[in-house]
Amino acid sequence: MTDWTDLPDDVLGSIARRVTLITDYIRFGAVCTSWRSVANANRPHLLHQLPWLLLPADNTVCSMNRRVYTLAESRLAHFHLPVPHNKLCVGSVGRWLLTVDSRLDIKVFNPFAGAEILLPRLYLFSKLDPIKLLSKIVLSSPPTSPEDRNFVAAAICGRTLAFWKPGEETWKPLDCQVENIEDIIFYKQQFYAVDSYGKVLACDLDSPQPDAIEFAPRPNPEPTEEKRYLVESSEGDLLQVERRIVVGEKTDYQTVGFEVFKLCTVEEPRDHGRSWNRVSDLKSDILFLGHNASFSLSPAHFPSVKGNCIYFTDDYYRDPYYYSSDHFLGAIDMGIFDMEKQTLRPHYVRKLTEVFCVPPIWVTPILPF
Repeated sequence: MTDWTDLPDDVLGSIARRVTLITDYIRFGAVCTSWRSVANANRPHLLHQLPWLLLPADNTVCSMNRRVYTLAESRLAHFHLPVPHNKLCVGSVGRWLLTVDSRLDIKVFNPFAGAEILLPRLYLFSKLDPIKLLSKIVLSSPPTSPEDRNFVAAAICGRTLAFWKPGEETWKPLDCQVENIEDIIFYKQQFYAVDSYGKVLACDLDSPQPDAIEFAPRPNPEPTEEKRYLVESSEGDLLQVERRIVVGEKTDYQTVGFEVFKLCTVEEPRDHGRSWNRVSDLKSDILFLGHNASFSLSPAHFPSVKGNCIYFTDDYYRDPYYYSSDHFLGAIDMGIFDMEKQTLRPHYVRKLTEVFCVPPIWVTPILPF
């Protein structure tokens, strides 16, 4: 009988090309040296992957790793990713995470390959608590290698935006003069930001005095202060997503629904010729929302998940509610919102014994790594 380690490469290659999940590919390559060689040679076919949810490891006090929850399998993977708990993930693009620590060291980090790019510290804001101040960093494009710095970075710092360009040694502030900025996106070669009431600003970084000007009005004539996200749909439309959260008397908080708006152009000169139309159907898109990244995917590549849904993580980590003893340190507000049925259901269900000292984040596995 032929030993399974001696199977011909063409047979192994045929098996490898039928593997669709990266987690299964990792298991395939871990069998032995010959299987790993075949796995490496057949990586290019794994182009479309559902994001992973990174969770704190079991040892949350000083852990250097985080657990991986795979949506495709609805379970925890049997491996961890090396993302230390003392680094707050404030952004992600492709396989790269953007992290900041208590010294304001900002890194663009690839947890799959261990590669990193160091960005200048935010000295301008060094007198303030970075965990409370710096909420998100977005890049104009993902790096192609650890040596690649051909991108622009934008950071949300309370009511202020800060930008870094290649070759510069410091971040430059851009005062938006608005309410708290909730999200920022690089969309069609420009950065756009949204405040907590839904006003969208366009960031002009090329003028002698960089500025942020109103780009689109608030979607509601009588807006309320809500958590908001900017997302590009799979068809290239700019979406604004409003997350409705209810806070109870005993520091409970819960997402009760979402509203989605699509940016449209209008003939009237008022409101800069733009308006927001309420969207009741995502046209089979899947939205993933989180403080570190928000993006859309088409379910055509993912038959295991339902379209027209919103997957979300717990973004309330900056509020005392998140760290209430009643909640065993947060991360209680995660789930899936069905746009058609207007219903909520869980994805990963946190155990009461789990301590989430860092918020869960989305990360997209991309090969090779």
